[in-house]
Amino acid sequence: MCDPLYSLPAEIFSYILSYLTPSELGKCALMSTMWSEVANSTYVWDTMCDRLWRNKVYVPEEFRQEKSNGNPKRAYIQSLEDGSRKYIKAEELCNFMWNFRFKEAAGDHWLNNDPWWKDSKPARVRFFPDGRTTTLDDWPAPQHDDNTGQMVERRWKFIKAAAGKQGPLGSFLQINTFPPLIVSRFDNWGFLLQSCWVFYTSFPMPPRGACTDLEDTALDVTTETMKQEAMRYNIGVEFNLHDHAQILDLLQLLAHIHQPNGNFQINFPDDEDEGGDDGNGDENDEDDGEDDEDDDDATMGDDGDEESEEDEGDCDHAMEAPGNDSDTQE
Repeated sequence: MCDPLYSLPAEIFSYILSYLTPSELGKCALMSTMWSEVANSTYVWDTMCDRLWRNKVYVPEEFRQEKSNGNPKRAYIQSLEDGSRKYIKAEELCNFMWNFRFKEAAGDHWLNNDPWWKDSKPARVRFFPDGRTTTLDDWPAPQHDDNTGQMVERRWKFIKAAAGKQGPLGSFLQINTFPPLIVSRFDNWGFLLQSCWVFYTSFPMPPRGACTDLEDTALDVTTETMKQEAMRYNIGVEFNLHDHAQILDLLQLLAHIHQPNGNFQINFPDDEDEGGDDGNGDENDEDDGEDDEDDDDATMGDDGDEESEEDEGDCDHAMEAPGNDSDTQE
């Protein structure tokens, strides 16, 4: 059998090898010294980089520079690994022009005012190194303080965990007291930010119906996975899981929502009887019991009055969608 290395022109042979995977090229390099030279040649890996990056919306400049410096193999391998990185650096967050829309779980009030849901271009949002974040359009409208009426500045920060998950710095961020945003990546290496109610893309957001992978049904952060954060925001409570008094107050409130005329009692073990995580287990179990009673079919009223729903014994309203007044806009 004739060796293709010698039967084909060098440029044709190199071009064919550029369609192989890194693993396959590694096997080719073991064939002989000549095969190894071609498999590791600048031309092959340059071509592979160009093909890999062709449809990617974000390739960090450090990898492009690595390729320009004559190390395309290293640039290819490192960029491929970076494409699955699910945390974002502060400078990346602040360099992108973000596209924003509400999720369907936010409720009709928000969807009816969201340009993306009205088949227009999505709102644009910028993050700044000093912690500020602002919209470049008229939507979402500014948030105002209930007491003073003054505009509340939206500010972002990285947080350590969200929705029961932990990750490296940059995996989660929060704007004011809204439910936190979880960072992920799309196939085009662009970044996604999403909570149970909102969704951001670091690249132009496709129109509604144009990309099923970016529709709500394909997104994995929901009101179910972020139930506690949604409840805390709508009820307006920030509590310490180790503070029995705070937890008792919240559970009594939830019990009253479910059974306005019923009696509710809960007894916590003495502090000296608690041991590490086991001491908190009963609290979480009690909380989970409340969550299990939620009605998944609950919807948000269009008038934005959460109190009107509570009399009907339905607390999932407080978890499924943000309030309708302008103070809850992200």
